[in-house]
Amino acid sequence: MRVPVWKQCVTASRRMGRLVEGVMGAAIAPLSLGLGLLLISPGGAETVAPADPADLAPSAEWHNCMTRELWSPAKTVWCERLNTLKNSEYSVPQFGSVLLENGSYDHIEDRFTASLLNAPGLIAYGDLTGDDQIDGVAFLHINSGGSGQFVYLLPVLGLDSEAPQPLTPIFLGDRIQLNQVAIAAGQVTVDLITQDEDDAFCCPTLPLILRYQVQPSLVLVDGDDRPYPYWP
Repeated sequence: MRVPVWKQCVTASRRMGRLVEGVMGAAIAPLSLGLGLLLISPGGAETVAPADPADLAPSAEWHNCMTRELWSPAKTVWCERLNTLKNSEYSVPQFGSVLLENGSYDHIEDRFTASLLNAPGLIAYGDLTGDDQIDGVAFLHINSGGSGQFVYLLPVLGLDSEAPQPLTPIFLGDRIQLNQVAIAAGQVTVDLITQDEDDAFCCPTLPLILRYQVQPSLVLVDGDDRPYPYWP
């Protein structure tokens, strides 16, 4: 009995699907493992993550505040704090006053743009001063018209108070790769990759763990062994 052409096509399609599934399954397993070990910089170069997991801070909570579902109480509070970070005025070293509106600032005539980076791992809340109040940190990305992509750490005290207090932002680098920020035991821990002595600015390869405390501004207390911090 001759099998109709349409049925032959269906059978072949099913066989091909099983073949692709098997090949992809074998390929995805090592790829997923690799993503846990390798980080890709904006320039496309592969960089190795910090070797000692004990140096890394705990993962920070994150929520997408653009969704329309019924928010949980935890998400509501988290997004309200983010809104404070996104609508504060910061006195940025080398650039002066930057008033963010919904997380961004643009001065077209000066070709100056600034934006708060909102992504998993890049925003953290916690108590930095021991007063049982919630403080927060985030990152500010600045471009002033050239090739530089400057990154600052933004600290704000008292996010839930009537008068939150932005502290002086901390310059972290130009075209660096941010991995994570967290607040624990009164310290801010920043996990990043910056340029080593022989690196081009596009392609950082030097892993760093930086720790900061409020004294009374945010100051570095551990971890800065960069060969040459670059100031904009």
